[in-house]
Amino acid sequence: MFLFQCCWALGLCCFLSGGEMADVVQLMESFETVFSGSYLKGNGTVPVVSAELASLHAAALSAWNLLLTLMAPCDIYELMSEDSDEFAP
Repeated sequence: MFLFQCCWALGLCCFLSGGEMADVVQLMESFETVFSGSYLKGNGTVPVVSAELASLHAAALSAWNLLLTLMAPCDIYELMSEDSDEFAP
């Protein structure tokens, strides 16, 4: 029921804890797995998600973005270059 709050809290705790960057990246990958459910389907159509699931996707994306601020600019550039299909405008 309150999965989106747990998702956001997990991201915030990781941000505030100042842990190892490898752990941060691993959590970011987990968040990406969650919010990737809102990506376009293989045939280009928009997935149909419930309001609760959309809230979870938004919280995961917000937490992912928060953790992204911990990364060095060169690492962000590498991340965006690796998955150029996913992050292309």
